[in-house]
Amino acid sequence: MSVDPSLLITVDDATTIAEGTANASGFQGWSINLDTDVSVNYDTAAGTTPKDYQAERVVTDPLATSSGTVFFTSFRPYGEDCSIGGRTFLWAVRYNTGGAPAYALQGRALMQVSTASVEELKLNEAFTGADLIHRGGRRSGAMEGVPPTAQGLSLLSPPPPVKRILHMKER
Repeated sequence: MSVDPSLLITVDDATTIAEGTANASGFQGWSINLDTDVSVNYDTAAGTTPKDYQAERVVTDPLATSSGTVFFTSFRPYGEDCSIGGRTFLWAVRYNTGGAPAYALQGRALMQVSTASVEELKLNEAFTGADLIHRGGRRSGAMEGVPPTAQGLSLLSPPPPVKRILHMKER
């Protein structure tokens, strides 16, 4: 059975998409290559040794905002056979390009992970790194524990501006 080439969808890597390309009529989408199995040191304490982690995966629903930013969490389980848990990351990407948000984020993100702690991230500080851990300002640092399934992320951010004019008439 042959497939009509015009029906195939080509998806571009999110790190190479320009805004103009993403807004063009022929653009078909973007993707992000998540991390594979690797030994990494997410701990910032001096003298800590790298741990083995399995491939990164997305287990929660994304959360889209009216500002054009999509938030989702990813998870990297520990690589040891009998270990429970792993590390959780919060991602913030532009909906049309998959790149870093176009402006400074404001507010806070709240999420309860499997360790029973409620993780609070300041959005203006969480995505500041341009290194491999922060994936070009799109991913937060690692949090210990498994993220909730479905929608477990809460955003506390300023409301968008109201596009109404109030007119008062005195009698």
